[in-house]
Amino acid sequence: MVHLAKLGLPRLLIAVGIAVGLQATAMAAEPAPTAMLERVVLLVRDRPAVVAFYRDVLGYTEEGTTIGAGPYPEGNPFGFPGGSHIDLTYVKSTDGAYIAVMSTDAKLPDVVQPAGNVAAWNGVTLVHVVKGVDAIYERAKSAGVVIIQPPTLSRSGRSRQFFLRDPVGTRLELNEMLPGKK
Repeated sequence: MVHLAKLGLPRLLIAVGIAVGLQATAMAAEPAPTAMLERVVLLVRDRPAVVAFYRDVLGYTEEGTTIGAGPYPEGNPFGFPGGSHIDLTYVKSTDGAYIAVMSTDAKLPDVVQPAGNVAAWNGVTLVHVVKGVDAIYERAKSAGVVIIQPPTLSRSGRSRQFFLRDPVGTRLELNEMLPGKK
């Protein structure tokens, strides 16, 4: 090991520069950190109906419910008025994707969508990869779910897909990947 005092300032700067360069090179060789979407939170007016949709139509399981959480302070990250409470149910797909279905006692403004709107410009589309797209379609139809587009071959040709809305209007795209098409 080299004693830093014996190197002298120019050599010390070179040694530090080499050490920093080696560390930067090692850091650059590591893969960039990735993000994983842990869950989606849907703020809805009819939490029980939405939970029933994900459970009964899409086959999600209920993972827990919290009733009356709060009160939330003014300036909370959800934008609820101070003193608001929430009810929350987690539902989980068979592959581990979570949706938190949340309702609140706060008075929230209505979100207006044009009648018959099916475009994504003013809303959210939750995209799922599923197995048994035709069976899910039949369950959705039997349950009276709004079907935007029945099952068809996707534009890419990699999946059969259909579009529907949950009980509060959230748009879903369900894709069943075709064998050999990733």
